[in-house]
Amino acid sequence: NPMTEKEFRELLGKAHAKIKDAKRKILVTHMHPAGSKSEFSGFEGSKSIRNAIEKYQPDFAIFSHIHEAGGIEEQMGKTKLINVSRKEKIFEI
Repeated sequence: NPMTEKEFRELLGKAHAKIKDAKRKILVTHMHPAGSKSEFSGFEGSKSIRNAIEKYQPDFAIFSHIHEAGGIEEQMGKTKLINVSRKEKIFEI
């Protein structure tokens, strides 16, 4: 069964607590965040991922759920979003 938004939010919060003092942060999920360009597919993104990006401001958010969106990059606040599905990507951290 897929995780609920509440379960996802709690998991992201616990994970961030372990790395909150890290110099660089990368969020890696399968699902894309709500409001991202990957929603062109008609598949709504996760509000919990969006909230985590806004709250924790990782340097990068990498995801791949929407295969047709592979290679799409965008900025959400200070976070660079990268859909890596079907498209390799090399970037400097």
